[in-house]
Amino acid sequence: MGLWERVADKRQQHRQKARDTKQDGEIKELKKQFEESQKRAEGRQQEINRLKNGGSRDEVGNNFERDGLMIQRMYDQGFGRMGNRFAQGDGMYTQWNKADRTNLLTSYR
Repeated sequence: MGLWERVADKRQQHRQKARDTKQDGEIKELKKQFEESQKRAEGRQQEINRLKNGGSRDEVGNNFERDGLMIQRMYDQGFGRMGNRFAQGDGMYTQWNKADRTNLLTSYR
């Protein structure tokens, strides 16, 4: 092996080492991304399983669902009895409530 062959071999080894270092970093990054996506997938699967098994909702979630349905039912009943007058009452109440709040805030200061 001559001098030029050894120099060429050293250059090749240096290039290969730089390439390996770069690829090692890319592999570490890909492993990290893969593990993160696995964790997210496991979390989604647990959520799916929880919902399939009836979903153990907390008390706040149950209250929001129940109260929202109750409010919607009461609105539908009032609208069914009184028609558009009932729906217009929402706007009138909003205006009255806004004025009332303004009076309360200005009298409090």
